Formats: sequence, C-alpha cells, structure tokens
Amino acid sequence: VHGISCYFVSMLLILGAVAYYILLERKLLGVMQRRQGPNKSGVGGLVLPLADGLKGLSKELLTPSVVDEDMFLIGPVLLFSISYFVWTMSPNPYLFSFQTYSLLYFLCAVSVNVFGVMLCGWSSGSSYGMLGGMRAGAQSISYEIVYSSALACPALCVGSLELYEIR
Repeated sequence: VHGISCYFVSMLLILGAVAYYILLERKLLGVMQRRQGPNKSGVGGLVLPLADGLKGLSKELLTPSVVDEDMFLIGPVLLFSISYFVWTMSPNPYLFSFQTYSLLYFLCAVSVNVFGVMLCGWSSGSSYGMLGGMRAGAQSISYEIVYSSALACPALCVGSLELYEIR
C-alpha cells in the first residue's frame, strides 16, 4: 500500500509541476513578445493551470466515425503511462529507481513510446494521420539513436548502467 500511495503522490506532483512549468513558459513567452501573459484567473494567473485542467476534463470526448475506437483511446493512455514510468526513473529513494540496469530500462521505456505515437496515427482512420504517425515514429527513432549514444558515454566512463551511479 505504501508503494502505491508513493506512486500516486509522485504522479500528482509531476502533473502539478508540468502544469506550472507550462504557466511559466506562457508568462515568459508573453514577456518576450511584449504582451501581457496569462493573468486573469487568481493572483497573477496562479489558478490558471487548475482552470485549464477543469476545462479539459469538462470537454466532450469526440471520436470521428472512421476510427478504431479502442486503439484511438489506448494510444494516448499508452503514451502517458510510458512517459510517467520514465519520470519514475529519476533517482528518488521512495521509488523503484534503485534497480539494476536502470539505464537500460530507461532507454527501453523511451523507445517503446514510439509505438504509442504510431498507434495514434494508425488508429485515426486517415491516411494523412497514418503518414504523420509514421513520420513522428521515424523521427523519434532517429532522435533515440543520438540520445542513446550520448547516454552511453557517461555509462562507459562510470562503468555502470545504474542511473543513480551516473548522476
């Protein structure tokens, strides 16, 4: 039970951090473009991530008529869950990040994310969506090659495949 609650709390903290990073980005973009950033909800716009989340949850779920509905819904869930598991690999004494070969687990989880992108494009029922998913998948694979080789250098210098020893 303790492990499940740690995962739930960490997921909520990660989602909150991402929401406020997006708010910070929007404010910085407003400053760079010499316009007023988000400031309508709360003091200085601090309630805006909560308002955006409630707005997103209140929207109606629309699925086009030509999609494979199961795959159309599984794709984003797969992308989110794999991305969350990648976040759990950050060195943290409360999570399972102190496992053997955690760098390989990290690289495998990042590379499996390509299947979620391609599944979203394929299940859209559109040839343009499928081509976009294939293009995004090929682009992700090409980025992963460079990313994996960049992570291999510190791993070889340290002589370990555990993330907590490489940091």
